[in-house]
Order: sequence, then structure tokens, then C-alpha cells
Amino acid sequence: AMVVAGPDWDGSDDAALADWLPALAAADPAGVHLYSLDRPPADPRMRKVPRERLERMASAIRPALPRCDVQVFG
Repeated sequence: AMVVAGPDWDGSDDAALADWLPALAAADPAGVHLYSLDRPPADPRMRKVPRERLERMASAIRPALPRCDVQVFG
């Protein structure tokens, strides 16, 4: 999953993660890869989410999906 932030929203904030977790759990994936922007985006208002925040997201996902391999890239 690519996680980004914008001028009026942040895909990595606690509310976005809480909204995403039930859908993620329902999908029951074997693995989840979290990453953010690596190059400048087409929309300059989009911002990269720091790796530290992606790691915190992964830490919240792991207990909800204990059989899932959750990895952070970037």
C-alpha cells in the first residue's frame, strides 16, 4: 500500500489507519507492504510519509493480522 499525505488529509494518520484496518482484515492478505513516495509526485501537494510513521502503522497492523507478513519499504 502506498501511503501519502495531502493538504487536507493524511493516509497515515490514526483515523485513516482505523478506517483501513477492518477492510484489510477482511481481505486476510498473506502480506502487506507499506511504502510512500520515492520520487516527486505529479501533484506537488502530496507528501511523503516518513518511514518512522510507516513502522508505527506496521506495528498497529501486526496484532490485527497475526499471520500476515507486514513489511515497510523506503
